[in-house]
Amino acid sequence: MDGLKRNEIPMPQDMEGGKDKIVFGNIQQIYEWHQSTFSPELEKCLTEESSYIGRLFVKYENRFQMYVKYCENKPKSEYIVSEYDTFFEELRVKLSQKLTIQDLLIKPVQRIMKYQLMLKEIKKYMDKEGKDCSSIDRAIEIMITVPKNADDMMNVGRLQGFEGRITAQGRLLLQDTLLVQEPDDPKQSKKSDKQSKLKERRVFLFQQIIIFSEMIGSNKKFTSPRYIFKCDMKVNKLQLQKDDSQFTFTLLDKTPESNRKIMCQCEDQVKYTNWIHHLQDLLDMQNRFLRDLQHPQLAMQKSGFSSPGSSGTHSCHGNHKEHHSITSTVNDFFKSTFGFASSGFQNRSSSSSSSASPNQSVVSPKASFQSKSAPVTDDMDKLNNEFSQQVSLDKKSSNSNSPNGSAALVIPSTAKVVSSYSAITEDEISLQKGDTVQIITANMHNRFLVHREANEQQPAAEGWIPGHVIGFQSTS
Repeated sequence: MDGLKRNEIPMPQDMEGGKDKIVFGNIQQIYEWHQSTFSPELEKCLTEESSYIGRLFVKYENRFQMYVKYCENKPKSEYIVSEYDTFFEELRVKLSQKLTIQDLLIKPVQRIMKYQLMLKEIKKYMDKEGKDCSSIDRAIEIMITVPKNADDMMNVGRLQGFEGRITAQGRLLLQDTLLVQEPDDPKQSKKSDKQSKLKERRVFLFQQIIIFSEMIGSNKKFTSPRYIFKCDMKVNKLQLQKDDSQFTFTLLDKTPESNRKIMCQCEDQVKYTNWIHHLQDLLDMQNRFLRDLQHPQLAMQKSGFSSPGSSGTHSCHGNHKEHHSITSTVNDFFKSTFGFASSGFQNRSSSSSSSASPNQSVVSPKASFQSKSAPVTDDMDKLNNEFSQQVSLDKKSSNSNSPNGSAALVIPSTAKVVSSYSAITEDEISLQKGDTVQIITANMHNRFLVHREANEQQPAAEGWIPGHVIGFQSTS
């Protein structure tokens, strides 16, 4: 990076304007944290008790998300390096570097993979000495999860041709290579049942969508394989059929007028069970929340809240707080899974349970896990229509109303601190009004993990802050 900054070899003009920054991603941020914080803390382990190293990894669990962010950017970095390979080779020779630029850029990825191996080796000696290994076990768990998340993000970053926003599809739950039988025409009509042969596909299961892609081997030495989008299926329009004997499952698209189905075959029982578990969990979750929408009073009781009028010990104000709590819970689910809050829940939950029709259907949360299929009900289709209408309404209102609308919330890469904040817990960071921070990630509780660059007055730092510090207000 220093050689690039010194301009010892002129940078190609079309590489200026940001491409050079994409090459290195947040590697500077990772370096500064290791140099100023993590490395000195590791050195203390030489004089502290053996369990200290485990507690250290647990303490900085959130900081390791920097590696996930680095890996998310890496496919873009690889592409740029491949486009300007001559320039980077000239730079390597000029700086007398033995390692190529791609050898250096893979170092953070390799490092994050090695931590779990070192921690497991330390645990062996602690076990022999009969010492408490609870903290080291938790550290190993963390350093197994972080590389997996990093690898997931690298693969998602190599997906090409998907027209939607990947970041709007919810959390990535599972990815794997499966044998897939797709319809020859994604817009297959009812008249045609023609299916293609089994083909190898990289399949990504998100909370909202399942994406099928074709893996294309790289024809350049600097790039990794990429994934070309083939088709997708919305989870909230999905019906699952299982064939345990063949390790296969079939996904049926329940969109009106659609006759599309996709069969997937796993290579063994372990993978098959894993896919069925994740798919069934998604369908069960949808059915549970549909049931709660239809019967909010029952949902409140099962959540430990008393229904209005069931007890004389609660005031009207107390009942309002209980109602708000269950409404917030459901809306949090909609925001994380479907991308917006449900306006319908507020309206449904405000009516008394006695007003509900006795013939109103209730979807079982179990969704027949033991049965051959897990059908999507008419009620779910009605709810899907409500979702589509709500998305449209949210987009319209977000342009004219408050910027706090849930559908309009877009998290920027950087932000200005609008009010000073003093850290309360050890995983938080103190900031002064006017500071500029990089936003690494956010959670559903309106808290943001941010990085502050080093300056003349203070070193680089990273930690969590409430959203209001950078002008984000909670929408719950």
